[in-house]
Amino acid sequence: VFSGTEADGHGHHQASGILSREAFHAAADPSRFPEQLGAVEPWQAVRLMQGGFRRAAGGPSIEINAKAVDPVLGLSYADIAAMSRSMHRSQGMSHPERRRAGTNTVTLLAGEPVKGSLFDGIDTTWRRLPGGAHAGELIERAVREFEPSQPGRVLPLLAEARRQAAALRHPWADIKLRELDDAIALCAGIAVEAISSTPVAVPGDTMQVGLQATNSSPEAVVIRRIAVEGSSGVLVEDNGDFTLPAGGNVRRDLKFAVPQDEPYSQPYWLRRPRTSDFYEVEDEGLIGLAETPPSLRARCRIDTNSGQIDIVCPVTAADVHSESPLPLAVTPPVSVRFREPAVVFVDGSSKVLSVAITSNGGEESGELHVEAPTGWRAELPSREFRIRGQGEESVLPVTVTPPAAGGAAVLQAFACTGGSKVSTETRTLRYPDLRPQTVFLPASTKVVRADVRTLARNVGYITGAGDGIPHALEQMGCAVTLLDATELSRGDLTRFDAIVAGV
Repeated sequence: VFSGTEADGHGHHQASGILSREAFHAAADPSRFPEQLGAVEPWQAVRLMQGGFRRAAGGPSIEINAKAVDPVLGLSYADIAAMSRSMHRSQGMSHPERRRAGTNTVTLLAGEPVKGSLFDGIDTTWRRLPGGAHAGELIERAVREFEPSQPGRVLPLLAEARRQAAALRHPWADIKLRELDDAIALCAGIAVEAISSTPVAVPGDTMQVGLQATNSSPEAVVIRRIAVEGSSGVLVEDNGDFTLPAGGNVRRDLKFAVPQDEPYSQPYWLRRPRTSDFYEVEDEGLIGLAETPPSLRARCRIDTNSGQIDIVCPVTAADVHSESPLPLAVTPPVSVRFREPAVVFVDGSSKVLSVAITSNGGEESGELHVEAPTGWRAELPSREFRIRGQGEESVLPVTVTPPAAGGAAVLQAFACTGGSKVSTETRTLRYPDLRPQTVFLPASTKVVRADVRTLARNVGYITGAGDGIPHALEQMGCAVTLLDATELSRGDLTRFDAIVAGV
């Protein structure tokens, strides 16, 4: 979209224009980033094009009619673009797309010539795979003959395409194989869901997953095998054949122990500490995924009249905030957090902080420990905690004494329970337009010893978004009054030594 020049408006746009050109050539150069070549090979993109809201100077251009209405979607691609912009909340970009004729211009910047299409000379069909032409022809025929009122009519075509794809032994064909299984299940009217008996999975605990299969087609099918899988492979399976009748459903319950080494459901880009401005990702195959693959999943092998398919679905848990179930999160047995995210010591006096231990699973008991660096002291009157059930918490006081000299430090808390040592807080992030995310944050607090002389004792404060300054002012000995619009316009402000405007 961007030219890589000052015409782009600001630095982020300009940098993206520069980097896209560099990446086009670097991707084909085996001397660039050789550390990546253990998993991938150098490749040259066919061409680099520039489109967007301003016409690029350079090679030949073509016109794309993105404003034509797609007959299946009932929308133009310009309409879909407007819908995506309406979700760009941080920049307030929402505006309606007007239905009008017109085209978008894209210009060749580098690579092979272009005449009528972005994909000139690029085979996007199954023919690019040796032996894949017949599978592609079958799928094209299935698309042509598909009727929404009778989806089962194309099942023989899809089943034969699946057999052809399974014989190709190619990574791209493996992806399409999973998509074919999903398509066959949809056309056959078969749906599978796996529902956990608990809201979270705790390593070492025993849990139950109910697998429910529904068949809305007029023909019965046979379920050959069901299993629950984790990161290390199959956790439990049932190989007993049972019939899924036409228009009916069946349920099977599977009990198993969650492996002690099952990884927590931390987003893959947060599993390692960040290096400067970069996330450290140990499994590069995950890079680019919007979400981490589900921790636990169910696999169901089904014999239909058209052939055998595998249906894979995440193990889910009920969500009280939504009508849709959520992928089950694997969590530590407890969550540990300091109630004070940062503490200022204005002199050498001790302060009492609070550490909350919350049960993620069931009844838990154990000991709390707090590690303090040299010069700082953290003393607990009692280390023992006992929690009766999921969601309940125990709060223990910690007396912290700073060193005589100034400086900053980090206190780390950890709970020992049932053979586990937990030093993280479990937090669920919820926003209206996003699927909730479970993240694990360090159970730590920053403490600062500084000589502070406060001249303004009585402070009026105008709060900003996400503002933690009032609490910091109180730690420095100020009496803080939060001011609202009425107080600011009509109140007596002379009683304050200072008024501070927040973020």
